[in-house]
Amino acid sequence: MRNAVLISVIVFAVVALLTAGAAYAAYNYLSIQSFRHAQPQQQAPQPPQQLSPVASPPVPREVAGVEKTVEILALGFSPAAVKINAGDTVTWINKDSVAHWPASAQHPTHTVYPEAGGCIGSRFDACRGLAEGESFSFTFNREGEWKYHDHVNCCTDSRFFGTVIVGEEGAGEVAKEPPKEAANQAAASVVLKSAPKIAATGTEFSVSWGITGEPGTTSHTAVHYGRQSVPDPKAPSDYPFASHIFCTGSPCKVPNSFSAPITIPDEGTYYYRAHAIVGGENIWSDERTIAVEKAPATTSGGSSYGGGGY
Repeated sequence: MRNAVLISVIVFAVVALLTAGAAYAAYNYLSIQSFRHAQPQQQAPQPPQQLSPVASPPVPREVAGVEKTVEILALGFSPAAVKINAGDTVTWINKDSVAHWPASAQHPTHTVYPEAGGCIGSRFDACRGLAEGESFSFTFNREGEWKYHDHVNCCTDSRFFGTVIVGEEGAGEVAKEPPKEAANQAAASVVLKSAPKIAATGTEFSVSWGITGEPGTTSHTAVHYGRQSVPDPKAPSDYPFASHIFCTGSPCKVPNSFSAPITIPDEGTYYYRAHAIVGGENIWSDERTIAVEKAPATTSGGSSYGGGGY
């Protein structure tokens, strides 16, 4: 009897211990699950977002074909010099009460800008006086520094000269194509022969010069002059005025001699040189001066042949 009681007690104790252990294990399991659900869920790392590339703004550039305006005022061209690209257009608008005629250098032939087909020489020519409010446009396709003048006012007013610089400044005033007569010609020299040291306003006088050297041709020869000295001229239009220009229609043979009448309407000291283009090069004489004094009231005016400028 005693043994049966002892066995029952032992069995009861074992069952109690097993029950308590199972209860404890269940409690721990439930506690761990509750703790896990209480923690914020960590999301898997996302790959970096691929951004669409942003287009860079276009690099600004000067666009050919733009237009610039020059106003013709009573005081002259405004602005007197403009810089453009080849293919750009310049428009002259007359805002003066009198007529003005913009045209290529050099007066009176208008042949410096190297595109033929104008009414006198170059295509760069309005070909008539513009009345107040009228305009003239020209598109420049040749790079260079192209001087021009007002054909109807240049000889009495030095304010009516201007310059259009196309492309790189200082590219020169001759076409990029070498003149046809440039090949294999020997160097030449230009020598002044005779000219007065004093002249009267409005009175014609003559200047003579010669071109020396080996046989060849010249495509341009004249006397070029102005109110300021030009120690190292590069092109004919470095002087604002010119006598009659020889040999532009067809080349003249050299050696040769020339003489041109000139009439200067205004008083002052003028500097001048004889000039020729031989073998594609500008050749100059030495520079001299002439004093132009006011003519006596009884002196009649001479011929206006010659003279001129841009």
